Amino acid sequence: DAAASSTGNLCMEFLYKGKPSGIASTKAYKWLHLRPLSKSELLVYEFDVGILREFAKQFPTRYGGDEQHSAFKLIPLSEAEKMTSDNFTLKVDWSQFQPYW
Repeated sequence: DAAASSTGNLCMEFLYKGKPSGIASTKAYKWLHLRPLSKSELLVYEFDVGILREFAKQFPTRYGGDEQHSAFKLIPLSEAEKMTSDNFTLKVDWSQFQPYW
């Protein structure tokens, strides 16, 4: 979530083109949300999926992305940090990865 530091929110998608996506469609028990702190360090938030789904319902639905097809919740960082089951920093050496484009 590259915009989280500037917006103060985590963005959680739950619908795409009217179909469940993101936190609404995952079959995982845990959700990891990554927030860049620098070019080599990420802050990883770990959430229990069931708790996150219920928690996200209290925030207004927003729409964005290509042709406004994505529905998502903007969760304030201060609130999201209270709901994490864990969080930790992760150092990344991006030179070891192929660029996507």
